[in-house]
Amino acid sequence: MIEPNWSDWVENAIRAADDTLALLPENADDQACADAERAIAMSFTQGYLMMFHGHADHPDWVPFISFLLPSGAINPDTSYDICRIDERGVYRLSGYRGTVQLLDFQMTENLPGLADHSGARTGGINADDLTLDAQGRFDVVLSAERPADFSGDWHPMPPGTGAILMRQVHYDWETELDARVAIERLDVPPRRPAADAATTRQRLEYLPMFVRRFQNQFLSYKRQVRDLGPPNELHIRVRKEKGGAGQGGGMGGQVMYHGNFQIAEDEGLLIETAIPERCRYWNIQVTDEAHIAIEPLFCQSSINGFQARLDSDGRFRAVISARDPGIPNWLDTGGHLHGGILGRWTHASDAAAPAARVVKLDKLRDHLPPDVTFMTQEERENQLRARIRAVQMRRGGSH
Repeated sequence: MIEPNWSDWVENAIRAADDTLALLPENADDQACADAERAIAMSFTQGYLMMFHGHADHPDWVPFISFLLPSGAINPDTSYDICRIDERGVYRLSGYRGTVQLLDFQMTENLPGLADHSGARTGGINADDLTLDAQGRFDVVLSAERPADFSGDWHPMPPGTGAILMRQVHYDWETELDARVAIERLDVPPRRPAADAATTRQRLEYLPMFVRRFQNQFLSYKRQVRDLGPPNELHIRVRKEKGGAGQGGGMGGQVMYHGNFQIAEDEGLLIETAIPERCRYWNIQVTDEAHIAIEPLFCQSSINGFQARLDSDGRFRAVISARDPGIPNWLDTGGHLHGGILGRWTHASDAAAPAARVVKLDKLRDHLPPDVTFMTQEERENQLRARIRAVQMRRGGSH
């Protein structure tokens, strides 16, 4: 029997982990280091899924990030599935639209972890543009040129495309139904033999490199967010991509704002903003220092436009804090006293970064409209239990 060279693999894995930890700020505390170590462990799982399940000739959706793998600052409202494709291929997307708020197919050059830099957005398909039958079914072909004698829905394959990221964005977690989508390649035989020994070992050998690349991309991005300004400020940040195709890492038509929170245990960061006159979807969330969504299932660490309670003046106010501030719009940091903030305005008539200021929790009422209601402990627990049930019921293929 041929023995695998595990000692070299382990050494490469250790170097990948060390390179990741080196990306943390010099003043990173033990919690930030532990969060980064967790992110490293997640990346090995994500890399395995990509190496052994993601193939352009025989495609299938890979649940790359999710409530179980919440790295890369996942949006808790969103189900993410990715698929590697070949720009020369002919692919078919078919299934049911469902009732989720948004269904979007983003096409990119490559995927995080498979190259030194995230690939540019090359194009996309919005489910609003698909032809649906009476049952909500769709069927579309994706290729560089329309197939001969084909009269159905067709979308051109943008040059340079190497992957598709499917996002299903939920607003009402309890009632919206997931889309069900199949992808297949039509210009190659459907059968895929099992990987031979050489291919399997080649994929295993690449795993540490995947971890290094994946974490470098997200922690470097986190560092760029820190450079936007001091803690407890929010800033619009738009990344222009090659050819002006869109914003890096996000859906078309979406504007994102970022910041970092830094508070004491008896403090909260009060977030306040007007809501755009027209906005298809919006949310705000908190992350840890390793760009991991904070306990998206068991903490209310995100709030979207359906879940939010607006005040009588029509404005949205929320408090980021480690302790319960009492108001419904609590962004729970899960005990973290510093971390990241991320918000999204999607298909909005205008977009601005919310205002933010640190307040003492025992003086919070002084900073709110007089008619703002506070929750009892029982109401808070009921709110969180409803969230937990809704997430578990949402879990389809990727969740």
